[in-house]
Amino acid sequence: MIWQLSSRTFEVPTHHAFWRVVANFVHYPLFGGLAVCLAESLRQGSPALLRGVGLVVTAYGIVDELHQGTVPGRTMAPGDVAMDALGAVGFLVLWWGLRGPGERRGALRSFGVVTVLAAGTVVLRETL
Repeated sequence: MIWQLSSRTFEVPTHHAFWRVVANFVHYPLFGGLAVCLAESLRQGSPALLRGVGLVVTAYGIVDELHQGTVPGRTMAPGDVAMDALGAVGFLVLWWGLRGPGERRGALRSFGVVTVLAAGTVVLRETL
């Protein structure tokens, strides 16, 4: 699904910062969802494995951006890779807390912190 989305050009009203923020923030749940799917398919939650899943998802984010660079009307953006990595981290922390042996309240708090960081990063990037 991510590859298909990367293969298309979307018309984002560039004069509205809100829509630019939304368009770039979409990376966060997409790559977070990919990380959770990988972690869940492996059915193991060791910290080393989760770091590996995070690295694989981030590497895919890099490949995705390189691919976008070949699609007419799309560009490569290092900030998108950072958002992909934040999505992987945020959602894996949440998954670890809800599915694994982690603490739920701490996982929700950490997920909230990473989500706010990701949202703030996109807002700053798109409005400055």
